[in-house]
Amino acid sequence: MKINKLITICVIFLMNPFIFAQENDEIKQYKLNNGIPVYYVHNENNEIDSVIINVQDGINYITPEYSGLQTATLALMQQGSKKYNFDYIQNYKYETLSSFSSYSDLKCSGLNVNSTSENMEESLDILIDCFMNPNMADTDFQKMLVEYNIGIQQLLNDPLQLSVYYTKKLLFKDNAMESSTSVTPDSIKNITLNEIKKYYNNFQDSRKLSVIAVVGMSPEDLLKILNQNLGKIKAQNTKIVNKEFTPVKFNEKPLVLTHEYAKNTGYIFRFFPDISPSDSDYFTTKVVELIYSDILYNVIRTKWGICYSVMKSDMSSFSNVGYELIYQCSDVTKIKEALTEAQNIMNNEKYIYSTDKDGIQHEKLYSESLEKFKNKLITSTFASQETTSGISFRILSSLELYGDTTTVNKNIDKIIQITPSDVDRVFKKTVMSSDNFWVGTVGPDDEEKLVNVFNK
Repeated sequence: MKINKLITICVIFLMNPFIFAQENDEIKQYKLNNGIPVYYVHNENNEIDSVIINVQDGINYITPEYSGLQTATLALMQQGSKKYNFDYIQNYKYETLSSFSSYSDLKCSGLNVNSTSENMEESLDILIDCFMNPNMADTDFQKMLVEYNIGIQQLLNDPLQLSVYYTKKLLFKDNAMESSTSVTPDSIKNITLNEIKKYYNNFQDSRKLSVIAVVGMSPEDLLKILNQNLGKIKAQNTKIVNKEFTPVKFNEKPLVLTHEYAKNTGYIFRFFPDISPSDSDYFTTKVVELIYSDILYNVIRTKWGICYSVMKSDMSSFSNVGYELIYQCSDVTKIKEALTEAQNIMNNEKYIYSTDKDGIQHEKLYSESLEKFKNKLITSTFASQETTSGISFRILSSLELYGDTTTVNKNIDKIIQITPSDVDRVFKKTVMSSDNFWVGTVGPDDEEKLVNVFNK
């Protein structure tokens, strides 16, 4: 379903502050000969190891016209290296069931490998050689460029993705988040092989590097391997950028877009101030999201019947942007009335707990079921994070959000301690804020109709 594309765009696994490790995962810290920190967890739980080479290098380092340059650089680095060509790496992945990937986020980017303990030494050698000695061949770049152009064409043909793209340009203008980790229609012309090679040099700076390893090998063996290569990278004398991520201001007039593929339907957003992941109230806003999304579905889809799906979510990462999304709306004239009904239920500290056979919906105080919603959040978010890969990214998440490796482990306790008054306070502070920004994409025939709705 297309709604998943928005989730892919807006939610970043790396910055998820919910990721946690099992209680017996002891994190030890070492340093390579050149000072690069290594965060080590001995993997005793299974045979799959995980290693991350992280670079303190997010969209802090690029301007909007070069959006996606980090992502492109990291992608090209994985296409082959001095010791290992593309075909060898592909065969190796198939034969050993190893996986190599990259990530790029707001404050960091890097490469990751997941491999069996038996194969990790060679997998690590491949990862490091791709990081330190990438081929960066023109043929590989041209193939990648074709894929980016296809992706951009898909964005331009998708009313939902297009809405998000233009919204981010408006909301994040002159903000540190104005740059994107993805290649955009505006930046594609600047993503050249020459720019990638120039930007690659930013990665070769020991001051920016760290290693996170959840592996079966001993720390002594790991450090010996890393010191033979990563441990020889020197520190550069360039200035390390660290932009401030200032809160977004919601002072834009409603934005109405038209798209031929939105004919007879609509993709409607209302953006508002929300809680950033580094804020202590972030866990409360995720509980609000569960309760309120349930209300939205029952009211706007089930009762009013004017959309395919509806939800409350946030743009995650370091932003303070939340939104309501009415997906594939069949009657835009009823949006505000239906949305107000849903908001009023939550504003009265209630939710819809059942609908009888006659379609009558029954409400009760959400305080009576708050434990259910908190348990749902804990279960749905944490259940898949006991893998070695989940542990390694949990450590990275804690370092980027809190500056240490352990604060993120306290998040379950924070969720358990959330009270009904916390939920009410955060809901009124965010969803019910008078600061908001409407965005809608409809077919050309409905443009005037939606403009009138937004201006009421």
